[in-house]
Amino acid sequence: MKRIDKLNCVKRLYEQGFFQLKDSVVDAAEALGASEPSVYRYLQNVRQADPNDVQKEA
Repeated sequence: MKRIDKLNCVKRLYEQGFFQLKDSVVDAAEALGASEPSVYRYLQNVRQADPNDVQKEA
């Protein structure tokens, strides 16, 4: 899975409130095949980005 795909997955999970759950970052990292710090970076990008910016990144 490419970085942009992982970022878009995190964006969708964030929009649905998934990251309000306990251990959600751990679960997301395992499901995406990414490290926990990577998921936190993706979350930071999602929170700061314009909704259309995430779609355009490559």
